[in-house]
Amino acid sequence: MKIMNELKSKILLNYDDYSSRISRVIREKAIKAVKVRIAFANKSVKEFEPDDLEVMIKAEEEKLKARYKENLGIALLAYLGLG
Repeated sequence: MKIMNELKSKILLNYDDYSSRISRVIREKAIKAVKVRIAFANKSVKEFEPDDLEVMIKAEEEKLKARYKENLGIALLAYLGLG
């Protein structure tokens, strides 16, 4: 329990830093995924308006966040032996 409390306090102290790093990584992965989708459609990034690209990236970010939340929940249940 002591280890968990130490970990929790460490995370809370650096929450903003962790949050911004996680957001940046998710955004980078979303951008890569959108580029791949565009390439599979035999199109170029230049063919899309910046607003359209932003919408596609946001949608991909939401997919990634949902996937990470689901996996985190499953991992937590497995760790607790409830799965």
